[in-house]
Amino acid sequence: YAYDAYTRTAELAEVVWNDAALAHELRRKAADLRERFDRDFWVEDGGYYALALDGEGRRVDSLTSNMGHLLLSGIVPESKARAVVDHLLGERLMSGFGVRTMAEGEGGYDAEGYHTGSVWPHDNSLIAYGLSRYRFRAEAGRIALALLDAASHFDHRLPEVFAGYS
Repeated sequence: YAYDAYTRTAELAEVVWNDAALAHELRRKAADLRERFDRDFWVEDGGYYALALDGEGRRVDSLTSNMGHLLLSGIVPESKARAVVDHLLGERLMSGFGVRTMAEGEGGYDAEGYHTGSVWPHDNSLIAYGLSRYRFRAEAGRIALALLDAASHFDHRLPEVFAGYS
């Protein structure tokens, strides 16, 4: 979200405030952040971004829905977007009713757990928006349709969270 704030504020600085120097500085900070983030969080052998870095800077490589927020922010390089999308819509994360917060098979996975495998409709809406930002519109549509399918089980009033069972 810091990356997104830098890039959006740079656009404001340039277009609205007519401050080219500030726009340039903000874009430089965004580019530096993007480079560091990609270097530090990308899990090469898994083809996805780690959830976090631990206190010693090691990747916490749990496969989670948080990657969809990265697409929303625009921080994912185009060259890695397809891999992220494939994980988000793969059978381990996609329940059929939405993207789970944590992939099946991860340590701590629980389809009923709040951050450990359940589906959050609002999270899925952000993921769908991120997919569309990277021009994965059909994939964004899959998520929207999955949520509509889920809504039929809740009298068409989606709850904050529901179990991530297939």
